[in-house]
Amino acid sequence: MIGYAAIAKSMSDSSDLTSFRNFSSLNYQNLLYLQAELTHLEDLWRKREWEIGHSSDKDKRERSPHDWAELQKDEEAWTQFMQLRSKLKEYNEALIQQHMISHFEKPSKQSLKVLNHILDDDSKASFLIGKDHKTWSDKETLKDLVTVGPVESLDMISQFLVRLYLTLKYNVLGKFFQESDNIIHFEGSQLLLPTKVLSVVLSSLLPIAAISVLYLVQSMWRRLLILAGFTSAFSLVLSLINAESKRSELFSATAAFTAVLVVFIGTNTD
Repeated sequence: MIGYAAIAKSMSDSSDLTSFRNFSSLNYQNLLYLQAELTHLEDLWRKREWEIGHSSDKDKRERSPHDWAELQKDEEAWTQFMQLRSKLKEYNEALIQQHMISHFEKPSKQSLKVLNHILDDDSKASFLIGKDHKTWSDKETLKDLVTVGPVESLDMISQFLVRLYLTLKYNVLGKFFQESDNIIHFEGSQLLLPTKVLSVVLSSLLPIAAISVLYLVQSMWRRLLILAGFTSAFSLVLSLINAESKRSELFSATAAFTAVLVVFIGTNTD
């Protein structure tokens, strides 16, 4: 496969590589033009309504504002409103689409790095030769990229595990399995699993370790220092392991951890 077909194949094999331009500036410009057109059509329709309301034809003047059947007899007026309806439908669809597009995730740096590595492969120098060949590398277009695939944020520990895994497997052991495209392939779940296990282990061990140390220390001020140290360590570990956690979630977990230790200190004070 060559050209667009080859890129599409890479994207189908790795869904995290599916990043495309949003064309946000053009989309917003299109919305502005549609809005301007609708404003003009609305003004014309309001004038038409005024003309109908002041028509010399009594039935038209008195019935049309209240009876659709009477209104549609005025072929020119109804054709005008149908034009307005068509433009309104186009505007609403564009507005809804832009709302949905604006909520798309940005591609990760890792996925863009891999995609550019594929496109820069010397053996396939003619992947793209048109004006779109710098879509994933140009500074301006990079800001405009969105992904239609899943985005998994790697926390700092996962990133460290990735580097360690690649170093050991590729540089030290030399047993890295590569595909024909000369790109390193591995399942993200294989690297996320150790992080999940580590988070469970640490979340179980830290409270036990803190309580054990506090039990052995009798001095209150030393206990408070230990409490501060373990609380800081707990919040640091959480922030490193859980890349997608919100600040409020980290704060709640840290507060719960601190509360357990405070209760222990309060019930074990001479």
